[in-house]
Order: sequence, then structure tokens, then C-alpha cells
Amino acid sequence: DGLRNRFSVVAALDVTRIRTTVRRNLAITAGLIVLSALLAIVLGTRLASRMSRALSLLSAAHKKLGHAEYAHVTGVETKDEYEDLANGFNTMVDGLRERDKLRQTFGKYMTRSGMDHLLSGNVELGGKSIVVTILFADIRNFTTISESMAPQEVVGLLNEYFTDMVSIIMAEDGVVDKY
Repeated sequence: DGLRNRFSVVAALDVTRIRTTVRRNLAITAGLIVLSALLAIVLGTRLASRMSRALSLLSAAHKKLGHAEYAHVTGVETKDEYEDLANGFNTMVDGLRERDKLRQTFGKYMTRSGMDHLLSGNVELGGKSIVVTILFADIRNFTTISESMAPQEVVGLLNEYFTDMVSIIMAEDGVVDKY
């Protein structure tokens, strides 16, 4: 029994090497964290810059559209939703430009309600039979009357006649085909 009390086993570990290893691993980890943060900042800044540029181009084109300037969005090549949005905007601008061109062309010959009906897409291919009234109007003895008037008076007479006739026809959703 006395022998047992005299001997003891003690386990000892040299911690100087562990402390060095831990410090080295902490330094590597801190370096990786700093490097990751810098990489995230660089990539985030680049992505934000591309997004901001795309939005600026879209915003500028939108402002022009507000002033009836049909400008395309150019330079948005992001391969994402911004590029899709820019392409969709350009398609819309083309459609608005075409619509206004049709309005200008048809506006010379028909009323706004007629144009709206035509541009609404409710027009049937092949036509549709409807009942209409056609007015052929002439100024009786116009040649004789105009021969006794100065050119400015003839123009004044015609302007007065056409102003009244066209306003009546347009008020009834009519179409002026020829003067």
C-alpha cells in the first residue's frame, strides 16, 4: 500500500507549440475574412454600379417618353432582368411610335372615336357590314359665285363653309373623305 502513494503519474503537455499554432490559424482566418470582405465589396460595388447605370438609362428614356420623345434604351447589357426591362421598354416605344404615326395618318380622315375603334384591335378581318349615311355636298352655282369674287373672298367663303360642315360631320362621328 505504501508503494502506491509514492508514485503518481502526471500527464504534461507542452502548450507553447499549441499557442503558436492557434495564433497562426487565427491570423490565417482573419486574413481570409479580410480578403473575403474586400472581394465582397469589390463585387458588390461593381454589381451596384451596373444596376445603377441600367436604371439611370431606363429613367432617362422614361423621362424622354414623358415629353413624347420616343428614345430607345441603349447600352443595357446585363444579361438579367434589367436587360429584359430595357428590351421591353424599347418594344413599347416602337409600339407607341407606330400608334402615333397611325393616329396622325388616320386623324386626317376620321374622327377620334373612329381612330380609337380602329386602333383598339376590334376590327374584323374581311370587314363588317353596317348601315351608314353618305353625304355628297356641293355649293350651288359655285363657279358663277366665285367668278364675281376676289380670290381672298373665295378662300374666306370656302373656309367658313368647310369649318361649319366639318364640325357638324365630326360631331356625328362622321368621316370627311374629300374636299
